[in-house]
Amino acid sequence: MSNDFSSYRETSILLHGAANARDPFVQMWAAGILATAPVPEVRDPEAALATALTLTEAATDPDYAEVVAAAQAASGHFDESIRAQEIALALAKNRRWNVTQIQLRLETYRSRRPWTGYLCDCTDLSPEGHSPPPTGSATRAPD
Repeated sequence: MSNDFSSYRETSILLHGAANARDPFVQMWAAGILATAPVPEVRDPEAALATALTLTEAATDPDYAEVVAAAQAASGHFDESIRAQEIALALAKNRRWNVTQIQLRLETYRSRRPWTGYLCDCTDLSPEGHSPPPTGSATRAPD
């Protein structure tokens, strides 16, 4: 994909369509990208939050809970994002997952900043010869 605005717009249109899919897994991924995309032109915190709040799996699945937390933080709802991320952390610990990145995002939300970047380790998903952007970073909260 080229780095021009029309490509970002096309990506955003596709993500908004995916956010309205019938499959909760597709909705989760779309909401996560809309909340945390490394490219600001792709992010849409309000759409991410609207989709994330429909994901009933967030009560039992750490990936879904993380998307809710990221969408809450991207929308400036940091207290809610902290609660959702704490749920994600507890669920991940119960599954004996490596929680390093989940804890880092929790600290970011506690600092009242949204997460920007991937919610997963997408290194393995990148086409050969292409490096993804860093796996995430804290960004400054909107003024």
